[in-house]
Amino acid sequence: MNAATQPKRSGGIAVLCVFAALLLLAAVGRTVSYLSAAAASDIACPAWLASLADYGAELIAALRVAVSLGALAAFAYQDRRMTLPVILCLLAAFLDYAARYVIDAVSGNLGDYGTIAVLWLLGEFLYEAVFLFAGLWVILVLRKRYRAAENPRKRAKYTALHAAAYAVLPYAVSRILAEIWYLVDFLLTYSGVTSTEIASIVGSFLRITVIYGAFGMLASAAACRVIGRSARSAGGDA
Repeated sequence: MNAATQPKRSGGIAVLCVFAALLLLAAVGRTVSYLSAAAASDIACPAWLASLADYGAELIAALRVAVSLGALAAFAYQDRRMTLPVILCLLAAFLDYAARYVIDAVSGNLGDYGTIAVLWLLGEFLYEAVFLFAGLWVILVLRKRYRAAENPRKRAKYTALHAAAYAVLPYAVSRILAEIWYLVDFLLTYSGVTSTEIASIVGSFLRITVIYGAFGMLASAAACRVIGRSARSAGGDA
């Protein structure tokens, strides 16, 4: 095999492995989400089990986004062409939402709302796509600063791991802003908020901060580290 083509082939394998991992996460996430819905509708199932499955489904969905951004950071800092990785990350997201529609259709949960479901899921996909590109923009900005750094101390602030972690923030912040919007609408609609509702509101913000913020940043950085090391060990350095 020509030594000049080995990095390109290794890089292609790395991208396909990431795509396979994203599809696996999508499949697991949809399975857990289906179990969560089934548990919530079964009166014989304890409430804590349905709640646990719901948290698990959201955690896996956040993990898929984090792994996508971590992979993009790893490939960007290796100077790979970003077209294929971005397309495959978007394709994995699209297939995830398409699988949700198929599951709901087969389960008979759509009824007469099939068109509305398609539009809603398409909106969810586009929402994720926008923040995937926002995360990629963060990565490319930090990569530019990394290359322009005058010394190793400054360069250490803009590594691939930092880029991967920070790339999650636009998505996490958007989730928090959406929750604030729902909260304002709730407060304008209802009066006399109870202590139970306040606890639920606080819990919702903590949930978003932990899952999409802290967990997302750690997962993205971890994915970047693993993918970067795997690509280098396979001879895939740029």
